[in-house]
Amino acid sequence: MSEKMGCVDAAPSKDHSHDPASDCLSADELSPDEDKRILRKIDMWAVQHSIPNWAGFLTHKAPPSLLPVMAFSYMFQFLDKSALGFTAIMGLREDLRLSGTDFSWASGIYYFGYLIASYPAGVIMVRWRVGKTIAAAVVLWGVVLVLTATTTNAAGLLAVRFFLGVTEAPIAPGLTVVVAMWYKRAEQPLRHAAWYLGNTTAGIVGGLAAYGIGHIDGIAAWKAVFLIFGGTTVAWSVGIFWLLPDVPMSAWFLTKADRAKAVSRVRDNMTGIKNNEFKWHQCREALLDVQTWFVAVIQLCSSIPNGGVHSFGSIVIEGMGFGQLTTLLLQSASYLVQLVLVLVGTAGSTRFRNTRTYFMTVNFALAVVGASLVRQRPAEDKWTRFAGYCVSMAFSANFPLVMSIMSGNFGGFTKKVTVNAISFIAYCAGNIVGPQLFMAREAPSYTSGFLAMMVCFSLGFVTCIALRVYLWRENRRRDRVCGVAEEGGVEGGVMVNLMDKTDKQIAHPDHLPHPAAALPRFQTPAILDAVAAASDPTMTTTTFPAAAGSSLAQLLPPSWKSQVTAWLAEDTPTFDYAGFVVGDAPRVATLWAKSAGILAGRPLVDEVFAQCGCVVEWRLDEGAAVAPADKPVAVATVRGPARGLLLGERVALNALARCSGIATRSRDLVAKLREAGYTGIVAGTRKTTPGFRLVEKYGMLVGGADTHRMDLSVMVMLKDNHVWSRGSITDAVAAAKAVAGFGLKIEVEVQSEAEADEAIAAGADVVMLDNFTGDGVRVAARNLKERWRGKKHFLLEVSGGLKADNVAPYVCHDVDIISTSSIHQGVPHVDFSLKIEH
Repeated sequence: MSEKMGCVDAAPSKDHSHDPASDCLSADELSPDEDKRILRKIDMWAVQHSIPNWAGFLTHKAPPSLLPVMAFSYMFQFLDKSALGFTAIMGLREDLRLSGTDFSWASGIYYFGYLIASYPAGVIMVRWRVGKTIAAAVVLWGVVLVLTATTTNAAGLLAVRFFLGVTEAPIAPGLTVVVAMWYKRAEQPLRHAAWYLGNTTAGIVGGLAAYGIGHIDGIAAWKAVFLIFGGTTVAWSVGIFWLLPDVPMSAWFLTKADRAKAVSRVRDNMTGIKNNEFKWHQCREALLDVQTWFVAVIQLCSSIPNGGVHSFGSIVIEGMGFGQLTTLLLQSASYLVQLVLVLVGTAGSTRFRNTRTYFMTVNFALAVVGASLVRQRPAEDKWTRFAGYCVSMAFSANFPLVMSIMSGNFGGFTKKVTVNAISFIAYCAGNIVGPQLFMAREAPSYTSGFLAMMVCFSLGFVTCIALRVYLWRENRRRDRVCGVAEEGGVEGGVMVNLMDKTDKQIAHPDHLPHPAAALPRFQTPAILDAVAAASDPTMTTTTFPAAAGSSLAQLLPPSWKSQVTAWLAEDTPTFDYAGFVVGDAPRVATLWAKSAGILAGRPLVDEVFAQCGCVVEWRLDEGAAVAPADKPVAVATVRGPARGLLLGERVALNALARCSGIATRSRDLVAKLREAGYTGIVAGTRKTTPGFRLVEKYGMLVGGADTHRMDLSVMVMLKDNHVWSRGSITDAVAAAKAVAGFGLKIEVEVQSEAEADEAIAAGADVVMLDNFTGDGVRVAARNLKERWRGKKHFLLEVSGGLKADNVAPYVCHDVDIISTSSIHQGVPHVDFSLKIEH
């Protein structure tokens, strides 16, 4: 997905004390409605303030604390669970009198605890705080590891290993969620690698530490390992409480304004930030998504070998003919191979888009070769067998790539957590089965164990290819609907918005335009909530969604009531002769809808009748759909003097019919474009009826369209005549900038791609491609976004003779705004009538 908004070439203000964004955050965790409010406010603010390297802001801001905390936390997790493998050759089996089966179960039972606690841990992270959940888990497993040193038999060891698995369950899914909350899709593979490197670091450091601890006198070496590793973990947990924020909105190392920018930045992912509600429909969707099960199989094929080699690795290496302490050092060396492959896979998949499955396939192929060398080479060829053992560790490099797929390809917080839980259930199941395949009677070569590893690696190889084919076909399907995706589609990450929608709830999630494109940028902040809600194609209600909490009438300026007075004065400039006939006797009238459409204009009708001494009682909300079948539909009841009812009748009906007609046409066009896969802004124009603009713009809002500029004072629009009069686009933009100030956007109408380049270079905020063909728009828009990505901050608008019957070819994920006067010029009215009861 492209960066739809670049950066304005100007120096940023270092003082955020007056930034609108700094006022957006008032709590550590925000509701979806609050998230929406923040994003709209920031989106307006970002265009008005110069922020160099906007796209790279978080990359440089977060890592000094966030990534090291994640890496160290995962290092301790892997170090502590792997302590059993280190101590296997340090006297543990002899002191506790463990049989081969006992040791296998001591390894496997850890994953029973991990398996049982995996999904509850995910639910806790939905309902509570991610950072605090991770910190609590770290302190608990550190205590459990210390207690391992007190065990005296197999039963005690099995018990502490089980609870170690329970307490370590939240760490990996938790860190996966943290990366998804903080980093853009393209950045996630390297960030997953950064914390996953704690795994390989633990393997290297653990072997060296165990080697050093092995020289301690006065206490059994294996007990010293558990005491030292566990105590260090408990100490580290204290730091996590302070260093790992629960959400970007509570990050201590960011200012309030920067927290808001962080939220705005990851809305490019549209995978959500955090939602405390557990949504069962998202859980069901995860279970029915075929991609979930591809991931689960790949995880299982990696985890069965993982359970074997990490528990029996030291025994296997020692059995090749190496001494005890040498074995610990060589085991550390094997993790260096894993480190290199992790870096190659994650860096490569970041550099070359949509290649994660290719790297995973290669890793499985290398692992098959390595396991074959260990199993098939003669015992005396110990260095070749050891080299094979190191190469067989290539499968471990797939774990961060799988994590990245899970965080980038699944949207909706609950769905993401569910997929994570399923993946880790597969991880646990594989690690339970793996040690059982390393049979004591085959020690130390474990031929059956390595044969099972070869089978798993081969199945993983095939599954990765199948996943690649599935993703390729899915991308092609979406490309046929929406055009070619800029970053290649699903494997790059199925994107969902910050309103916690899943990847399946948006028809074409991988071909979204700039994520803010669906949010009006031509409006004042007060308008944004209402418009975005009305524009939401996922809304199932026919009632205007803002009506329950606020009214669009609150947008109307103080002068609007004087316009109503002028309308009434126009209709009755002198005597009201018919009013004399009916008098002031109290009467009740019913307002009927006689044709289908969207009800829009309630405040106008209210004010008309109020000035005539009447009161309106509405039966339908603003924005409600009316669909008369065989007879009219009652919309409202009006009470007042007969003369007042009839005096206001025609003025009220004219305003209501016109406003409702525009709302209906706006709603229909927005719906048509949404069905075609367009998720950007649908806007009107300034071609409105003189004296009636307020009514017509209000109707656009109710219908879910953007009003575009209200008048000449809210935005600088440089059309062809302005440019020709000034001499050039560059001079016209420069002149506009000289007087417009920082608060006004500058839009330039262009007739060619070359003119668009000139406008963008000059600093235009919006570029209108006027009277282009559909194909011309697609080519020009894509070229412009590619050419100026990361250099300039601008929006692309398409306009010029667009109507419902010809707009489809202009649907393009690179276009941010489609504007047309067809939603308010020549629009059929919705027919209403007012009848007095008699």
